[in-house]
Amino acid sequence: MKKERFISLNVKLSIGVILVCFLIGLISIVSVTRIATDIIDKEYKDKAEQIPEAVAVTIDPMEIKELTDTVLQVYNGVEKVVPSTEWGSDEWNAYMAHYEGIEELPLFQKLRDHFQVYQEIFKVNCIYLLRYNTDVKHAIYIVDGDFEEPCPPGVVDSFEDGIWPDKEDSFVPATITNEEVYGWLVTSSYPIFADGELVCHLCVDISMNEIKEKERSYVITVSLIMAGATLLLLLFALWYVGGTVIRPIMMLSDTAKNYCSENTDVIHHAFEKLEISNHDEISQLLSSMKQMEADMNSNITSLISTKATLKETEEKASTMQALAVKDALTGVRNKTAYDLEVEKLEE
Repeated sequence: MKKERFISLNVKLSIGVILVCFLIGLISIVSVTRIATDIIDKEYKDKAEQIPEAVAVTIDPMEIKELTDTVLQVYNGVEKVVPSTEWGSDEWNAYMAHYEGIEELPLFQKLRDHFQVYQEIFKVNCIYLLRYNTDVKHAIYIVDGDFEEPCPPGVVDSFEDGIWPDKEDSFVPATITNEEVYGWLVTSSYPIFADGELVCHLCVDISMNEIKEKERSYVITVSLIMAGATLLLLLFALWYVGGTVIRPIMMLSDTAKNYCSENTDVIHHAFEKLEISNHDEISQLLSSMKQMEADMNSNITSLISTKATLKETEEKASTMQALAVKDALTGVRNKTAYDLEVEKLEE
């Protein structure tokens, strides 16, 4: 018969406890990370949506319309629009030459200076005006208040992927992106209307690189704390399982092995001496084993007593048989013994 593979209960429970603790730790880390990310993203999105709306009320929409019409007049008049992906090329420089002189306009400089003031107030990367042409997926720059590398009027961002305002709703929700050039960035747009007509969108860019770095450090710290807490939980769980399950079972197993052992160095019939106060199934099992031991001891005592009685009876029967064939006075074999010997001889 093939011997079945033995896997101890200690190993099984230890593996189970380790897996449970690992899952608890992993779920905790993921949950804390997700919650932290959601809180930060929501805070920055709310800020990005509030700033354009706040700045929009400080500017004259008719001035915005005047400058936007000036830029669009050039945009609609060129034969070919060259997107910003060709920035610096001869073709792009030739396209941008059509917009020369717009940056020198007093209205352009006024709006740019106005945006830069609010950039300093709100501590954002840049505030700028865009005119969306959703039919061809173009975003045309009107004014860019960026201090370092502003996009000149007429620059066109063209891309298929992105959030564009549709014809029914001009609102563009805040969007978080992670690009190679700018890193983490949250962008939001607010529509500018003049005489009930959509003119363009006032946009804001807020860098999230610093907060994302802090978030990453926070996640690493929390992960290490969670890992340490999980390790402590694991050690406690193993200790608890060992003390309440494994050790009592091993005590029962060893006592059962030694119950009828021929080894004189071990204690036999020791279930009655065990004490397990778990108040669970193991305690009930020990009570059953004690009852079994008491019943077996009682049966063994009864068997020993019966055996002694039988032996005594056999000895008495043998004595009586011996007396039956001898004379009680002389000890000489009598008539009964003679008849028994005759029967043997006849046989």
